Amino acid sequence: MNIFKSAAKRIYEEARRDKRLSEGLSLEELKRIALRQDGVIQTQLGSVAADSEPMNRSAPHTRNSVDHPFGEAEEALACQAIDVLGTERVISLDTIVGDGLDGVTVRFLIPEAYAHVAYGLKLLLDRPEARVVDDPTYTIIYFTDEHFEANKAKKLLDKDVTVRLFMGDKRGDQVKICRNTIYLGEGKKGVFQFEDWRIKAIDKTGIFLHAGARRDYLWIYDEKTERPELQEVVTAVSGLTATGKTTTLCRKFSKLPRESSEMIGDDGGAIGFDGGYAAFEIGGLYVKTEGLDESQPEILRAAESRDAFLENVAVTKYPYMPDFKDLVKTGNARAVVTRDNLELASRSLRAQKLDTIIILTRNPLVNVISRLTAEQATMLFIYGESIESSGGNPEEAGKFKREFFLDPFVAG
Repeated sequence: MNIFKSAAKRIYEEARRDKRLSEGLSLEELKRIALRQDGVIQTQLGSVAADSEPMNRSAPHTRNSVDHPFGEAEEALACQAIDVLGTERVISLDTIVGDGLDGVTVRFLIPEAYAHVAYGLKLLLDRPEARVVDDPTYTIIYFTDEHFEANKAKKLLDKDVTVRLFMGDKRGDQVKICRNTIYLGEGKKGVFQFEDWRIKAIDKTGIFLHAGARRDYLWIYDEKTERPELQEVVTAVSGLTATGKTTTLCRKFSKLPRESSEMIGDDGGAIGFDGGYAAFEIGGLYVKTEGLDESQPEILRAAESRDAFLENVAVTKYPYMPDFKDLVKTGNARAVVTRDNLELASRSLRAQKLDTIIILTRNPLVNVISRLTAEQATMLFIYGESIESSGGNPEEAGKFKREFFLDPFVAG
């Protein structure tokens, strides 16, 4: 019996029965609700800003049902989620995953006090209009208890946090429960990990890489015609958090007439057995804003728009203005920026083929740039050598690490 799925269904149905449920909300409605909550502000630019607790993923406190079989502790967690959310107003946010063509959806169940998280997730994963689905493929639940406030004074390893993912063996089984974390990245990476599992183990249509992709039309010399030809080049960029994926994907390579550059997706995507690529976030990007300045004009413009959601970003007072250079609060400040505000964002999340895969490691022991054979690239992915960042475990940031396939969300 899937106790997590049963808990999710009960939380939703009881909140709906008791008229404590808000569902089918548009982006603007979520923004209005978020701005009524304590600790959430509207900047002078019109964007929404709030802090999370913790200010990064709770990787040391996370387990999945494939690699760590569930037992009594997980059953108690599901029961606690029912009890806590049984007395609160709950937002039910339904979104599509990717462009919707694969028929995958996700439902987030979030206490109304953390409506800003729902707003950011809607901005990231969906279009602005309201959406309600009958039976979501994935469900992600947030709740906090009496230990939440005390956690703020503790290091990540000492925090009383529990994050569990039930993976299942068919579509619809997947449920993630997040206790005492209101970090938006837990919601995003929950979808990421479930997509990773679905594509590999359930649908068996390919693999899901921790990689974004870009499409460029460039003049390239053709040896057959002995002249430059305008050619499509699709490049995937893989790497751990804070290795420079978004920066690399959002740069304009086109310089000459008729050339063009576009970003397909910036963080994760499915690579099918047919060689195609499909990203999973149609609404926006979840970008690090650490030191963001004019050297990244595309991302800076989007982060300073009224549509952005700022998480853990330093904000000056009177007027409220984001300061991306102030890192006193955290080195893992984030912004959800919309694709509509990125000139380089493509209309499609898909590409028929990948021509090249770039692996970013931040490993000072490897060559600055190397062209690899298929075997060498495979081994580099398996070794997964890189550097820890503040996004995963801030207490280990800057230290050498190995992550299989550069993907901390692989299950099985």
